[in-house]
Amino acid sequence: ALLFVLTMFTNLKVFSYDFKVNEIYYNYNPSEQTAIVTFGDEKYSGEVVIPSSITYNGRQLDIKSIGYKAFYQCTELRSVYLPNSIVTISDEAFRGCETLDSIKMSDYIEEIGEEVFVDCRSMRSINLPNSLRSIGMYAFSNTGLKSIRIPKSVISIGGAAYAGCTDLKTIVFEDSNEIVIFGTGTLGGGFSNIFSNVKPEALYWGRPIQDIYFSGDYEFASSMVTLTIGNYMKEQEDFERLSENLRGMYIDRTETIKTVYSTSENPMDISEWCFHNKV
Repeated sequence: ALLFVLTMFTNLKVFSYDFKVNEIYYNYNPSEQTAIVTFGDEKYSGEVVIPSSITYNGRQLDIKSIGYKAFYQCTELRSVYLPNSIVTISDEAFRGCETLDSIKMSDYIEEIGEEVFVDCRSMRSINLPNSLRSIGMYAFSNTGLKSIRIPKSVISIGGAAYAGCTDLKTIVFEDSNEIVIFGTGTLGGGFSNIFSNVKPEALYWGRPIQDIYFSGDYEFASSMVTLTIGNYMKEQEDFERLSENLRGMYIDRTETIKTVYSTSENPMDISEWCFHNKV
């Protein structure tokens, strides 16, 4: 009898989803009357198009989020379409999708969780929407991104979010008067953490200056050719703070930087102070 019971339990399938519609697995959120994309018996592959809503038990459910590990290690997944109903992408959702090279983001994404795109080495670009508020720890680490644009709406970036992106050459922080909190979670902040092992050639910085952003990040600066300062550097004290940070970042550390631009109407001349006439 004991052997029969053990055999019966061994043959049972453990379902991680509530239902399946058109080859996509979902969990049901009864409190919000919504559906969450999740994983199931078969790995996703090829092109996956997520609808904005589905019908389940006679009810229409909006699809609001991509669930935890929904596409985890789907090594044959190539492209994903996320509808505008999606507002969150949960932790590790696309981790290990090594052939994923195209993802159409929702225009209303507010949060990208931790380790979401880790090891997506085929990902060369991604368009982040202006609704995005936070990017989790390790979110894009070890991806194949060549350039990134951090929307003006982003106020929080977790530690090591872009660590190991060795192909990343251009980084743009869009103009905004809001300070970005770097290193949320258990890891610290600063470019040397967020962009560990990244050596960009160009940086556009459109945010207010804080010491933590630049001070001591020598590796990050070692290959930079162009630095552009955005519209929210207007006061002399802003430029003085920037100068002090950049002096510690570059002086006697790199010969590569050639140009510093400022889009401010009244920029202060920082070239001699910071770079000893390297600019």
